[in-house]
Amino acid sequence: MSEKAGAKSPDPLPGPRYVQYDSNKESIYLPAIRQLISRDLSEPYSIYVYRYFLYHWGDLCFMVCLDSAVTLTIRLTNRKALDANENLVGVVISKLEPHRGGPLRGYIAMLAVREEHRGSGIATKLVRMSIDLMIEREADEVPTDPQPLDSRFEAEAHRSPSRPKSPTLQQ
Repeated sequence: MSEKAGAKSPDPLPGPRYVQYDSNKESIYLPAIRQLISRDLSEPYSIYVYRYFLYHWGDLCFMVCLDSAVTLTIRLTNRKALDANENLVGVVISKLEPHRGGPLRGYIAMLAVREEHRGSGIATKLVRMSIDLMIEREADEVPTDPQPLDSRFEAEAHRSPSRPKSPTLQQ
């Protein structure tokens, strides 16, 4: 069967969708973020820790979810960013502030990806989105954790981005 010229192609198949945190949707986002991050922790963070970062630097939080066919239809008609039917598979929470009155320092506070989706580039993209926004806001440095959970993350964090100005990545 051939399509008529100019005919609209069907919507793409559901896939990963990256979303920036919106404080107006805290009641939707926060429970999903807490559940995802607490899966890999021996002692979960207090809700106040999440709120501290999200209240001050919510715009440096990015999430990724996988749409199902049903939620894709709902999202296309209602333009919702994330709802209870969608599947949150990754999140990065960061901050950016002057360090001891000196350089503007970015910090990746929390990074989580569901185990079954690790190795697919989701964490790399989330970290890049966060660091790119820090660079846009003129971060001077972005330290990395001295003992990252995943050596692939460490390798990615130390790659030098080809940008005119990139923050110093420190360990």
